Amino acid sequence: MRRKIIILGTFLVIAVAVFTSWAWAQSDDVMIYACVNNASGTIRMVGPDDTCASNGELIVWNQEGPKGDKGDRGVPGPQGPAGPQGSPGVLGFYTRTTESRFQVGDNKEFSVYCDEGDQVMGGGYDIRDGTTTRAGEEATIHTNRPIAGGWKIGAFHRITGEFAWITAHVICADISP
Repeated sequence: MRRKIIILGTFLVIAVAVFTSWAWAQSDDVMIYACVNNASGTIRMVGPDDTCASNGELIVWNQEGPKGDKGDRGVPGPQGPAGPQGSPGVLGFYTRTTESRFQVGDNKEFSVYCDEGDQVMGGGYDIRDGTTTRAGEEATIHTNRPIAGGWKIGAFHRITGEFAWITAHVICADISP
């Protein structure tokens, strides 16, 4: 009979400890306090300010322990399905140029284009007048930018009595199959 009482008592102490731990885990207090009887090994949950009996020892632990060590690397998974076909990539580069004559007072824009389906990589311009190569003295460039499929140049010719030639360049990447 005595053995049944000890087993029942131990079961009740464990049940109370588990329930109390669960209840405390639901609160904001992350520390758990208990007294362990050194003679019988029974555990009694206590509050943070309680003291244990003379034959007991206070134990305290966190609701959540410290982060553990990193685990071993897992087994590689099976190979996934093949991805979609990628773009063909760049097959080469080329430049296109076009030239426009500007009279004094002209303010115009013109463009040069890559082949259809190819990609614009950059561009620019050169200026020369009708008789010398005084680059930049005859015209003011106000547009120098990429556009869909090409490059656009815009300029104003500002010197009287002369004309200027402006050459637009586009650098293209050949990506067509």
